[in-house]
Amino acid sequence: MTSCPFYGLAMFGATPSTIPIFQPTHGNQCALITHARAPCYMEMDGLRPDWKECGRNPAINGTYEYGIAEARRRMELKRASEDRER
Repeated sequence: MTSCPFYGLAMFGATPSTIPIFQPTHGNQCALITHARAPCYMEMDGLRPDWKECGRNPAINGTYEYGIAEARRRMELKRASEDRER
């Protein structure tokens, strides 16, 4: 199980005037990517999906594009730190 509420779901009907519908996909799809069926980028980078570390979480950096880049930068720093500890 992951610590991301959007992992393995697809989102439909997401507009400012409607309530989105979430449907399980039984896979690694990210519900926040609504323009395509896309896997969790954290998992594709070999990491465990975690909403607190996800660049799609606007609480991290405020914007989606910057958040993705910043989350990846922090993951690389974390990996480098772990490698040095070994």
